[in-house]
Amino acid sequence: MTRRGIPDEAGGPGEGLRSGRIPGRRGGTTLARHGSRLLILLLASALALNLAPVARGQDPTVLLFYDGLCVSINGVAFPTAPGASIVDISWNWGDGASTSGFFPQAHTYASIGTYAVVVTATDTNGATGSASVSVTPTGAPNAVAPLLSISPATVSGFSVSINGFTGANTCGPQAVTLSWSWGDGTTTQSFFPASHTYSAPGSYNVCATTMDSRGLSTTQCETVIITAADATLATAVHVDGDHTTDVTGDLLASGTSVHDAALVGGEVAAVPLTGTLTFVLHTGSLECGGSAAAFGATVDVAGDGTYESTASTGALAAGDYSFGVTFTSTSSSYVSPPSVCEPFSIDITPAQAIENRIDAVNGMGLTNKVQKSLRAPLNKAIDLLNDDNPNNDAAAVCGKLDAFRLKVLGWQVLGELPSAQADQLLQSANAIRASLGCT
Repeated sequence: MTRRGIPDEAGGPGEGLRSGRIPGRRGGTTLARHGSRLLILLLASALALNLAPVARGQDPTVLLFYDGLCVSINGVAFPTAPGASIVDISWNWGDGASTSGFFPQAHTYASIGTYAVVVTATDTNGATGSASVSVTPTGAPNAVAPLLSISPATVSGFSVSINGFTGANTCGPQAVTLSWSWGDGTTTQSFFPASHTYSAPGSYNVCATTMDSRGLSTTQCETVIITAADATLATAVHVDGDHTTDVTGDLLASGTSVHDAALVGGEVAAVPLTGTLTFVLHTGSLECGGSAAAFGATVDVAGDGTYESTASTGALAAGDYSFGVTFTSTSSSYVSPPSVCEPFSIDITPAQAIENRIDAVNGMGLTNKVQKSLRAPLNKAIDLLNDDNPNNDAAAVCGKLDAFRLKVLGWQVLGELPSAQADQLLQSANAIRASLGCT
């Protein structure tokens, strides 16, 4: 069964529905019951009000809403049987005017007076039903400002979007406009949802103003907080003359010359990223410790992109090395990312590389329990590499390195090994595995 108009929580009127007029209210409601059982309930009310559904066995509430000589009426019409639907509702406004249309409807009278409005509904079975209500427009205008409600802003980077609703708080159709002041000197005019992109972080007072065709307006404001975006930093160690591969974590041949490169980026495309890149070469350490020296000049950054260091290492002797790369933002719109450490080794044996890993574990300030757990597979790998047993081949050492990697991951998950240190240990372990041909 399909009905037109306000919802009915009880599913439709029953035998107990009566006709009558509510004391203290202007107007009233008459319910007509025909042999077809098609019923109409009328509510004269403001279009903007939320109306309670009409329940079984109760008189419908009558709320008359006037704006000058205009009156608005809402209601519900029930068809005769399941499967039927309302196809037409006609209106006789009591002043000689007739219209057709579903609920709600509004009408403007020519003069003050009392008028009997008759509403007739027709369903798909051809059955009709009528109801009437008495209205008395006073001619006094309803000077109520339009409705406006704005929702909390959705913020993504430097962009915001605000939803809500607005409408004229008056009888009959009234046009409304919606204008915005975004708190940064920018004003726009658009309906919901409205959006705006800021050029810098800050706290902004955003105000929306709706105005109807009578010149009445309503304003609502809210505070929008824009925070600085996170700059990003990715790095790679290139063998001189070869920019296609990244040898970070690798074991390289003696005499190899390398240089560093950094890719910096920003999260907000509309806001340029500016800052400086510094490169530091650490000798004797895979964790950016040991002897450190500035590597090339500071590189100025102007926008997203890849920036190369201004120097090469030249031929390197055997040992452990690492590049420390730092990007410092010079724009208040961006937060500087953490520095990056890139390890690599030159011409050392796998056994020497593993011994260096043991030294690194010892120098990380970890608990004795974690240190002992991490050193155990590494010590066994060194024993296998240094003995004369032909059965202790590279595959056996690879297994110990795999056990070491699992322990690193396990302690990281348990919170006993910081992620940055875990990444360094895994990188160097992977480089040793690669030099041994581990699969």
